[in-house]
Amino acid sequence: MAWAPEDGRPLRRAGRIALFAALAAAPAHASGGESHETGHDVHVRVDAAGRAVIEHAITVRVASGTYHGLDLPGLERDAALEGDAVATAEDGRAIPAVASALDSPVKGRSARVEVVDPKGLKRGIYVFRVKYAVDLVADRAIARDGALFRVSWISPGPAEGLDGARVVFDLPAAETEPRAVRAGSRPGEGGSEGPVDEAILSTLRRGPERDEIEVVRPHISRGEAVTWSVRADPKAFGAITAPELRAPPPPPPPPAPPRRDLRAAALAALGLLFASLAAAKSRAVEKAARAHRLAPRPLVPLAPRWRAALAGAALAAGVALQTRDGGGMSIGGAIAIAIAMIASAHLAPRALPSPRGPGSWLTLRADEAFARVTSGDPLDATTPLGAAALAGIALLSVMAASVLDRVDPEAPYLVALDAAVLLPIFFTGTRGQLPPDPARAPASFLRKLHARLRKEAWLRASPWARIPTGATEADELRLLLLPRAPMPGLVGIEVGVAWRRAGAGSWAAPEVLIRVHDATAAASRLTAIARAARPVMGRRPEERVVRIEPALPTVRGVLEAVVPLARELVDRRVAAGVAGLAWSGEERRGPPKPLDGVPLALSGAGARV
Repeated sequence: MAWAPEDGRPLRRAGRIALFAALAAAPAHASGGESHETGHDVHVRVDAAGRAVIEHAITVRVASGTYHGLDLPGLERDAALEGDAVATAEDGRAIPAVASALDSPVKGRSARVEVVDPKGLKRGIYVFRVKYAVDLVADRAIARDGALFRVSWISPGPAEGLDGARVVFDLPAAETEPRAVRAGSRPGEGGSEGPVDEAILSTLRRGPERDEIEVVRPHISRGEAVTWSVRADPKAFGAITAPELRAPPPPPPPPAPPRRDLRAAALAALGLLFASLAAAKSRAVEKAARAHRLAPRPLVPLAPRWRAALAGAALAAGVALQTRDGGGMSIGGAIAIAIAMIASAHLAPRALPSPRGPGSWLTLRADEAFARVTSGDPLDATTPLGAAALAGIALLSVMAASVLDRVDPEAPYLVALDAAVLLPIFFTGTRGQLPPDPARAPASFLRKLHARLRKEAWLRASPWARIPTGATEADELRLLLLPRAPMPGLVGIEVGVAWRRAGAGSWAAPEVLIRVHDATAAASRLTAIARAARPVMGRRPEERVVRIEPALPTVRGVLEAVVPLARELVDRRVAAGVAGLAWSGEERRGPPKPLDGVPLALSGAGARV
């Protein structure tokens, strides 16, 4: 290509081009001398669209020789130089320089700054200024960092260690002030690697149009490529249209609240349902207490209808507070649920003083006396029917919680909290708080004892029940024992179960009653074998009763106490034909003589109290 002279000095211009080509191989061009980079300041001016103009101010101290220019490696791929480079001497003298971009497959893009004067620079301090433009959005140097943007720039690694490197980020003004980020470093071309997190200093200068934040790093090692970063308000970059940086779409509008009348109707139905349950529980507790001659004791001393109304209203109010906007786990809702629980709770009933009326003792058939009662209360979890009802309600609650979890994450916890109002319904006012029924509670124990005693051929055992006068149901159940050859004066041996209070419940204490007539052989024998027992009055004036408590309150303990006692009250003179009672020794006693008006044995027809 032929050069056309433009200024009349073709040879001089050709000489300059040849000089530039000759100096293109070295990062710093000094002819046989010594030079050092002593300072590196960078000004990054970013506009609202994310495009930046980066200006480097590199201070070089030439100690000896001739200095012709420097290389600026590590530029972005799309970096475009703007204008010519400028070199300034320490006396303020401007020195012409030329900047050009170079691309290398190994080192990437770099900028070369050459001094126009072929003689180069002599000893002294010079500042080189290079300016180029980059698109930070295209280079992904702007990224989302939570609610803010992170603006980053990687400085090229210096050829020597450098102190006091400074970068100024010039950003559009926004409501939130920019803040420096403690950015790490990565290895540079020199092979050295700096610390991952090093102390930095920052200074913020705010203005009506622009914000400047100056970041200073105390030291940069040789070849260390440092990432400088600041966090900025996304509103400062309103012209950025990149999808990855665009603000996330607003959340979908909340679902339309249910109609107020439908919500009110549901709350009213819930309150009425729970009030009905509380009223039914109160009626069941009162009925059971009257049957046992007890007085019911609700935790809140109000009439049943007022307690039921209070419980239903409190539950409806608690659910209303929880389901209102922003309600959730509210203290008011929890307090309302607690009031509903208190209003529906019952304490153990109180015994009423009432003497037992007259009645008759009669023998019963075993299947009639020991029949199992399977009735239950659907509101009493201590009965099979109540336990099944509670399990069904718990299953429905779990299903409701799983369905509502898709609507509100707090819904399962609220369902569990509200379901707690059923605990007083199912676990207070139960049959366990009532005293045991003397006609039904001993049936299981006496059934086992009766089955064991029936194996004794010499002994008769029959269920023995007391029927109050004018009633058809028994109010007490015992077991009547008589040897088949009873000693004269023996009325009978009765095995019953006494109940003793233990906290809120009762425990069974079996007892044995031996009934004899005064001034009879049975009375004398009983006095001899039960000297420690004190006799008491019986059902009739001529009758005496001795009470014995077995050592162990079990079927075996009762057998160990009753069987030997019954054997001691057998009449040996009439037991010769009874299996298991035949006397094998010499009989020296005469035949028995019955007392006037006193039978030898009780037939079991009963006696009136």
